[in-house]
Amino acid sequence: MLLLMVAYVIDPLLLL
Repeated sequence: MLLLMVAYVIDPLLLL
């Protein structure tokens, strides 16, 4: 489940 939390943080950074 920790991976999901990491994805939520990384996704926005990739969009920027």
